[in-house]
Amino acid sequence: KYFNTTSTVKAYEPITITCDIEGKATLSHEIRVIAIQPKSIAIEGLSSGQNALTLKKGQEYTFNSTVQPAEVDMTLFRFRYQSNNTGVVNVPDINSGKVVANAIGSATVSVKVTDQGQYNYFYPARNEYVRYVDVTVEPYYVTAITLPTTWEMKPGEEGSISATFTSDGGENVQPTDMTLSW
Repeated sequence: KYFNTTSTVKAYEPITITCDIEGKATLSHEIRVIAIQPKSIAIEGLSSGQNALTLKKGQEYTFNSTVQPAEVDMTLFRFRYQSNNTGVVNVPDINSGKVVANAIGSATVSVKVTDQGQYNYFYPARNEYVRYVDVTVEPYYVTAITLPTTWEMKPGEEGSISATFTSDGGENVQPTDMTLSW
């Protein structure tokens, strides 16, 4: 006799199928359903072949990461972020994707998809999928120096001249190095 039955199962939780054949034999088999696997990590603002990012000293950036294919159940996985040079690029919270450019230099940020720790959701067995992003931290450069156009002083008088620096970061961002030699 053949019959159909439907069961709801969760990925990676075992299910045992038992069949009693007219009281003469029992067949039992355990199976696991495999979840759709992450194949790649997409990061908003970076194309799939682009693995480099340039930040200015003091700038913050948030990796908005997703996985491909889109059908992956992200309740089974999570992103983890880590810098290999925290003096240059710091990751304040490994779960958030936020990085801070602390100093001029370079670092590599790893963006990992890991399982939630209950099961090994990756098949074949591995515990993470990684994308590496090389981050270069540059200074804010001086783009203009403004000095007063006229300066009046009496003979023997001393005074100071104030220079205004403008950076490539805009009006409210000071250049990293504001040394002025006369």
